[in-house]
Formats: sequence, C-alpha cells, structure tokens
Amino acid sequence: SRFDREIVSAITGIARSMGAAVVAEKVEEKNALEILVGMGVAYGQGYFLHRPEPLEAIVARAAGGLTMPVRRQI
Repeated sequence: SRFDREIVSAITGIARSMGAAVVAEKVEEKNALEILVGMGVAYGQGYFLHRPEPLEAIVARAAGGLTMPVRRQI
C-alpha cells in the first residue's frame, strides 16, 4: 500500500543516514521484492526468498556437509 511504501522509504532513509543496512521482513511475493529493491533495500527475508529450514541444515550446507553437534539434555 502507499502507506507501507512511505514507512519503508522513511526507515530506509534514516538507516542510510546512519550508515546502517535495512533488512525487509516477510518478503512473500515477487512484486514486493521488486518494489523493495527499487527503494534501495539491500537485504530481505521471507517465504519468497527462501523457505524456513532447520539451522543444522543451513550450517551443514555452508560447511560442505559437516554437521553441528547435537545437544543432549540431561
């Protein structure tokens, strides 16, 4: 919506002036991603970009197949 775009624009402007990056949350549609990129938002998270998965799977993939130790409760 126009209101949402104005809020994102204001937050992005403040972040830039402070030297901070902006991460958009809940990016669930291509159209939203395109709008955010056009507004200068460099980072995003949400279902459109990647489905949630266990941390262990992400770490294993990043480490080339190594796995995280499993914590056991006593």
